[in-house]
Amino acid sequence: MINVAVISEYNPFHYGHKNQIDYLRAKFDEDITVISLMSGNYVQRGEPSIISKYKRAEIAVNNGVDLVLEYPFPFCSSGASYFAFYSVLILNKLKKIDYIAFGCESFDCERLSLFADRLSSQEFNFSFSSNLKKYAKDYSYIRIRDLTFFELYHENLPSKANDILALEYMISLKKLKSNIKPIVTPVDRSYSATDIRKDIVLSGISEQINVLPEGYSDLPSVFNYSRFNDIMMTYILGSDINEIDGYFEGNRALASFVKKNSLISKNFDELLENSTSNMFTRSRVKRFILFSYFEVSKEIDAYHIESVNLLAANLKGRVFLSSVRKDADIKVKTKSFKRKNKLEMLSEKSDLIYYYLNNEDKKVLIK
Repeated sequence: MINVAVISEYNPFHYGHKNQIDYLRAKFDEDITVISLMSGNYVQRGEPSIISKYKRAEIAVNNGVDLVLEYPFPFCSSGASYFAFYSVLILNKLKKIDYIAFGCESFDCERLSLFADRLSSQEFNFSFSSNLKKYAKDYSYIRIRDLTFFELYHENLPSKANDILALEYMISLKKLKSNIKPIVTPVDRSYSATDIRKDIVLSGISEQINVLPEGYSDLPSVFNYSRFNDIMMTYILGSDINEIDGYFEGNRALASFVKKNSLISKNFDELLENSTSNMFTRSRVKRFILFSYFEVSKEIDAYHIESVNLLAANLKGRVFLSSVRKDADIKVKTKSFKRKNKLEMLSEKSDLIYYYLNNEDKKVLIK
């Protein structure tokens, strides 16, 4: 049996995702197990998922995924390099993942591998360090990295979201000396999770049935973003710069910028608009505020990933779990334990806020 992993958000799961699963099953001559490491109740853009994690996992399994494990907060909400690194780390800990599949629009595995090697080279790191000192006050970290790469190799790094993550997965596989092999899958541009989310917020789930597969008809509600936005805005207005600049993905310049803009913004959306610049992307600002609210330490390695939660599985997925139970370097939890480490307590705290804001039963935490 071949075990193929997909890092996902499924926010929400749509036909583009289903097409990826179908593509993977058709690619191999023998049967495969598809394992998804899926973001929990918060996603990489620094915001809550539009549908809770258990429902998204259930829909994924109903549409071809065999096993859904939770990618824990805060890693699931971090920037591309952290997001990719810790997801590959978890897959390594499972021991029996053969392939990692990810969508990429512009590059094949060979080219991604070449770019990953260049970004890890001494030549690049020397020039990048020099440019960071030169341009730190004018451009974002990512923009300076892009400029450095073009100066050295006269080629542009990927700019599309899927391609950026694909490159980071390749870098992480090399950095961790992983035996997991990469597979690049086509990206179906017929479906956009961003557009689907906007349409759901505006007109509801029922109006999106043509782009959403089986499993959405009995959905009671979607996440209440207005309540969340009000809480984030109130938090920043009452915050102290000396405290918030010390949290993950934060620094003095960003904290001061966001705090100043909060005083001239009428609401959270306006705050994000005012705080987006050449230095800070909208997603970076949102992640910074989210991590500050949950007091996520800059010492991100201190959050030891000792376990992941089982969110959903079919029979094939449970067979895979049985096969890794003895050898894996990570536990797969099917219920909440009384004894929790620092990461598990943070993840539970973030879930409590999510379920409270979404009027969901908090007993789901002991599911």
